[in-house]
Amino acid sequence: MDKITLTDMFRTAPVRNALVTAVPLLLALGQLANSLVNDLPLIASIPFAAVLVGVTWHLTQYRLLRFRRRQLEGLPR
Repeated sequence: MDKITLTDMFRTAPVRNALVTAVPLLLALGQLANSLVNDLPLIASIPFAAVLVGVTWHLTQYRLLRFRRRQLEGLPR
């Protein structure tokens, strides 16, 4: 059986997967950069970024598991 990877999932639906994976991470980096540039305390930005990274990780795992299941069942992607 072939191993299904994150790269396979991105090849199938690049825009949808980028919205779930890359955009929230860029938003977290932007929030941290905004706090640093505007001399705001990082006390709110760091937890926000950490939660956003955690949510992104879980969403990516969910999408990958869903993609694997659909591949195994032969359903449309």
